[in-house]
Amino acid sequence: MIDSMRSIEDRRPYALRERRRTEAGQSGMPATERKRPHNALVCKNARALVARAFQMDVDSLALKTRGSPRSAFARQVAMYIANVGAGLPLRDVGLHFVRDRTTVAHACALVEDLRDARDFDVTVAALESALRNSFRLPPSGYPSVSRRQQRRPLHE
Repeated sequence: MIDSMRSIEDRRPYALRERRRTEAGQSGMPATERKRPHNALVCKNARALVARAFQMDVDSLALKTRGSPRSAFARQVAMYIANVGAGLPLRDVGLHFVRDRTTVAHACALVEDLRDARDFDVTVAALESALRNSFRLPPSGYPSVSRRQQRRPLHE
């Protein structure tokens, strides 16, 4: 009987399972979100900054569908500054933009190629610095050193 109930639970849509889990007192939040709650704020601020710069509505960047080409491009810029400007991993950016990590990687590659144009590069650099300043993150020119790298000796 228990095995048949598990298989029924596995066949339910994700949203229904999450709602039942939340009602049962378990956290419906993904494990990565529990570990790094500030990532959601960084992505939300990236969306807001890009929406203001592109003179768009923030909600158009948060759509689960592609939307208009203009909103899709603005979303790609927002994913880029969240990844490159704030240093968030592709997986976390994809989680908060409801996209796959490969979609975020494509967006980053596209925006990086377009940064050859001077006007666009100035705009993206200003967005990156505004995002970093809002969270007091170090400038992107300085590599962030993980704890694992700190423990390694300089000369092996």
